[in-house]
Amino acid sequence: MPWLLEKPLRLTDVHVTRALVNKSKETEVEIDHLFANQDDPEIPQRLLIEGDPGIGKSILCQFLAYEWSHGSRRDHPRGLANIHKFDLVFYLKAEDLKHQDSIAEAIRCHPLPKDFKISSDVLEELLKTVAVLFLIDVYDEGCVDNSHLDQLIEKNHLRKSSLLLTSRRHFLRHKLNYFNCRLSLEEYDKNQQLNHVKKLAEHENMLVNQFDLLLENDEISGICSNPLYLTLLCLLYTEEGCSINSRTDLFCAMHEFILLKASGRMNVTQEDMEQQVMRPLYKLAFDAYQKNEYLIQEHDLQNTSCGMDAIIQVRYLIKHITVSRLQAKLQHRFTHTTVMEFLAAKHLSLMAENGRQVWLQNVYKQTGEIETNLLPFMRFSVPSLWNESTETQEDSPYAEDETVAAFVFGLLETDPENLVKMATTIMNWTRFSDKFQMDLADIRCFRAHVINKLICELHILPPSLEDAIIQRCPSHVFFGKSCSVKCLKGLVIICNLKNMKPRSISVDISHMLVKSDHHFSLLVELSKCQSIDWIGIAPEDNKQLKQCLLQLRLGQADSIQNVKITKPKSIREIAAHDLRFGDELRGLHLQGFDKLNTRRYLEAVSQKSLTMKVVDCDLDDNYDDTLTKDANDKLEAYLMQKQDEMILIYSLMRLSDGEDK
Repeated sequence: MPWLLEKPLRLTDVHVTRALVNKSKETEVEIDHLFANQDDPEIPQRLLIEGDPGIGKSILCQFLAYEWSHGSRRDHPRGLANIHKFDLVFYLKAEDLKHQDSIAEAIRCHPLPKDFKISSDVLEELLKTVAVLFLIDVYDEGCVDNSHLDQLIEKNHLRKSSLLLTSRRHFLRHKLNYFNCRLSLEEYDKNQQLNHVKKLAEHENMLVNQFDLLLENDEISGICSNPLYLTLLCLLYTEEGCSINSRTDLFCAMHEFILLKASGRMNVTQEDMEQQVMRPLYKLAFDAYQKNEYLIQEHDLQNTSCGMDAIIQVRYLIKHITVSRLQAKLQHRFTHTTVMEFLAAKHLSLMAENGRQVWLQNVYKQTGEIETNLLPFMRFSVPSLWNESTETQEDSPYAEDETVAAFVFGLLETDPENLVKMATTIMNWTRFSDKFQMDLADIRCFRAHVINKLICELHILPPSLEDAIIQRCPSHVFFGKSCSVKCLKGLVIICNLKNMKPRSISVDISHMLVKSDHHFSLLVELSKCQSIDWIGIAPEDNKQLKQCLLQLRLGQADSIQNVKITKPKSIREIAAHDLRFGDELRGLHLQGFDKLNTRRYLEAVSQKSLTMKVVDCDLDDNYDDTLTKDANDKLEAYLMQKQDEMILIYSLMRLSDGEDK
């Protein structure tokens, strides 16, 4: 913690057991099952673990290394026996492999004690003869000009060793083929949040119940689901006058707290601290961020206007000794990458508008991009150009800078003019109004969703920003498998804008995996948006269908009244009694259902005497079921009874006589 450098949190005291998600199968993988024997246990395993900033990737690596070093091959109480099949486990940061003569030399310089007498040549031979696991952390911070790391990933060196590599998302788009499993470290669920808070409270000798209101606050549920943010939030929550509603709020509160402590230690006013010390530090952070460097050189600190000692006393930086083939070098690193990004965003928010626009253009420019409306053609017509094994679901050039952009957006809230300029630029460059999205919905999150995420950092949208969003808002909005909670939360904010035209937006969440508590709570908010006309859902099973219908309150007078339900191929049938709609349902579109089940659903609907204006059912051609004469007569009588109220009468029904009507 930036203000608790002298009192670090102990891994064994605060670690919370997590599950990982297999990105190709969308199934959970317990940490205990990592490195389980495959069909051929002799084949080295290569795992990639991706996750958002602060989600716990480094903690996971440290935990695995700790467990290996303290466990037993024969009797391991924690159930992590799989990691003990390795004779040697090395935990290294990607940065440790740079400026070294070999991987063996990097091991000698970093994890091994200085008095451990082994030559690089002997160690190199040892690595080739025993079962070795490399835990390589923070690839995103040390991937540039790192030939040894590239050789390890690409199996050009020590190819019989196993590898677990962690990284933020999007950084390994061109190296995914080298991994046999791609995993994602996901957010905390409610139980994990509570477990984390209990451990933290016990560690800090605090009462657990003082955090009850914190965990029950839906407005900050997205913050509480991130381990780093939750830790900061708990420590700040005990301070008086701390009001936090967004990630920007959280880091601003942390920054003010650190500034207050530092000004007291240095005996200067906070205003002088801001001008004389912090602004040079903002610039230092921005320069390092621009160069993708995470270590601050000593001469860079000394060349600042306030000097090295003043910046060190703020406690945003910690000492880091880099050992290279030439010499040991004293450098400094920020306490966390997200801290550096926040400080870089502070510099950008204070920058002249022209300079900020140049930065935005470098982040969101579309030079060399394939036009979005050509991608479906390439995918289906030229499959050799579309390799899903190497394509990330979140593949997008702006993702690496999204954290900084979000911080800048939140920091500009008090400057509406520049806020609108930034928002307009982003909406134009990310095709916020683009209508060619649906064909990619099952692959990735869209560039157009950037504005959804950014507005989550604001407390109130200025009227000028509302107008800019309404003017560009598309009539159809699609969500992909990789869309975050903020994509949906931002849509709720947009759809609730007071001047948004009623029933003007269709929303398709059929490709979005609606599983978490955050998603379901947002569905409740979405159901209240009067600007939504249609919504598309694709429940995975009957339970999820019931949850969706319950949260969306479809067919209620004050809720969404038109719905499209797509039945997944894995589900044989959804019971008709599970389709519970309100009496004001106006449109029902069933896709992928066979004709027999469709008739049952229509009978269920007709029994409610709904004022049905549209019934549009797409039938799957793979089904050969036909309606019986009696069932067809009943259906025809019902349709004749309702024909004056219906705009479109039941299409694509294949009748028993073989005619299409």
